[in-house]
This record gives sequence, structure tokens and C-alpha cells, in this order.
Amino acid sequence: MDNNGTTTDFYKRAADARLYVSAVELEKYIRFVFQDVNLTNKTVLDIGGGSGVYSFSMAALGASKVVCMEPEADGSGGQEKNKIFTEFRDANPDMRSVELSTDLIQTYDASADPFDTVLMHNSVNHLDEEACTVLLDNADARKTYVELFAKTAGLMKPGGTIVVADAARKNFWGSIGVSSPFCHSIEWHKHQQPKTWAKLMEQAGFENPRIHWRSLSKLGGAGFLVGNALGAFFTHSYFVLTMDKKK
Repeated sequence: MDNNGTTTDFYKRAADARLYVSAVELEKYIRFVFQDVNLTNKTVLDIGGGSGVYSFSMAALGASKVVCMEPEADGSGGQEKNKIFTEFRDANPDMRSVELSTDLIQTYDASADPFDTVLMHNSVNHLDEEACTVLLDNADARKTYVELFAKTAGLMKPGGTIVVADAARKNFWGSIGVSSPFCHSIEWHKHQQPKTWAKLMEQAGFENPRIHWRSLSKLGGAGFLVGNALGAFFTHSYFVLTMDKKK
């Protein structure tokens, strides 16, 4: 499902189902996240996929199979997210290639059918939130994350691509102790810089890091002026890190 007309129709359907704020904004965002990734006929694991909007988007971009991993943990809202996922998939027959898994990454087994691509969208810090918070000062925490990334690499084909999208740790507003006007709810100390993640991922078998910083869509055509590390530091500090599993 990778022709432009059909993909555009998907964005509209996703917005109509309230999976995203608007079709236009979803299309812009998906282009940003996957600018370095070819999803045509690829198999994909979406770790922490929530209600599935990015899993469904990857299917719309041509992925042959997508597994949306969203554990049903008590108090996490997982059951509600899984309900939204199931309702959208059932209402859209062309999304039947998207599967739902309630497993944890720590116990998931894909040895018989490894993935071409893995997405961690706003989920890398939640793999082990306690370890993530103390990562810079705690060797055991770093070891925990290297092991998690090695586990992820083990679910992938050689040469496969991992995409990590998240907020960075460093932000101007956070550094002066006030809430950012661009993202009020971010707890900056629970995140890490993309280069920190890349260093740990290299120890786990990944290589060739590419980092892109997101500009503010509300700035329109002027957004390119802040689509870099400095601009992101003064806005929402949002990045996409893409790496390859070593062959």
C-alpha cells in the first residue's frame, strides 16, 4: 500500500479515527521520522506502539508485516490502547498485515522470523525508566541498556534498520527550571541525548548513526531555521536517531 493516493487516504482515515490530530500533520511527521528508511516489503517491529498509529503508517508506506508491541500493563493504559488498535484494524481491511503483541521486549522471540526494521517511538526511555534516569552516572544502568539494545539487535536481520524517536535530555527551558511553552509535560531528566543512545547501541551491534532534529510545524516555512540541534534545544529537543545492525 505504497502509492501516494492510497497513502494519503490512509492519513485521512487515521485522522478521522482520531489517531492523530490531522492528516496533514501526520503525513509531515511520518516523512520526518522515516526519511532515511525504505519500508517497502519490509517486516517491522514497533516497540511501544501504543494505539498503533505509527504501525499502521508503516503498513501504508509499504511494509509487508508490522508487529505493534504494546504490553497490557495494569495502570499503563495499555488495554485502552489495544482496544483502539483493534477497532481501527477491524474497520480497515487493508491494515490486516498489522499485528498486535502484548509481550515485553525482554521476552519477545523472533528467532524464526527476524525483522528488517525496528521502531522505538517515544519508548526508548521506557524500556527501563529507572536505569534511563541514572544512565550517565551508573555503569549498571548503561549495562542494562546495552543488553536491551543487544536483545533488540537479536530480533533483527543483519543490515536491518532501527529508528529511535524521542525527546533529548538537554533543553533550554528545562535548564532554567521552567516548563517549556512547546512541550509542557516532558520530564527532561528521564531522557538522554541521541549521541548517548548511539554510543550504547554501537556496543550492542549497531553502526552508522544518523541524527535528525525536528522543527516546529507551527512555524510553517520558517521551520527549517530550527530543524537542527541548536533550534531544537530552544524548542522541544526532539530527534530521530537511525542506525543499522551490523552485517
